Amino acid sequence: MLSFIVFLTTVLFAADKKVLIVYLSQTGETEKTANQLKESLSKVTENGIESTLVSLDCHTEDETAFKKIALYAKSAFRAATAVCTKPTENPSDYDAVIVGGPVWWWTMPKQEQNVLGEMDFSAVKDHVFTFATAGGKTPGSFHNAFTTATGITPSGTFLARNGVDVTDEIAQFAKKIGQNLGVVAADPVPEPEPVVEQESVPEPPVVENKEEI
Repeated sequence: MLSFIVFLTTVLFAADKKVLIVYLSQTGETEKTANQLKESLSKVTENGIESTLVSLDCHTEDETAFKKIALYAKSAFRAATAVCTKPTENPSDYDAVIVGGPVWWWTMPKQEQNVLGEMDFSAVKDHVFTFATAGGKTPGSFHNAFTTATGITPSGTFLARNGVDVTDEIAQFAKKIGQNLGVVAADPVPEPEPVVEQESVPEPPVVENKEEI
């Protein structure tokens, strides 16, 4: 009896879907956005969407140069012999995958692209999303770089600007992911406004001017 109750509880309160969030963060901005997204996904349905956060493990022989990028030298990361280790998590074990990272030199860091190129997203190709963090107003070619690395076009993208409160935007992005997975109802299509036919105004009669004789 106890085992049945445990089983029933697990079924009733299980998350609707499982999502893998893979991200690269060096200054903490992308990590903060990833955590906010995880929290928002947990609230989009009654049972929520269960998210697994995976921070890419990147290292280099010159750890000092690697750490400097968080302070001032983005080019140090590009020039250094840094590599990111492929995560042990398999995208095929999840219902959707979200990939995030910073915009460096108007694109996704090359080291992140290399790792993503080694991962197999084919099982979730219609349920892949990307988000970028940047100080500017544009993600550059970040999302296109993901497509180049994996051959998959994201089903949705999002840009979080550093230092800007994007809580509402993240909630909308999480809702969009829930809709893609079929656990959140689609937004209702607004009904077109009725066309009001204007009454035709009769043309005034043509009065012929006759000359008096």
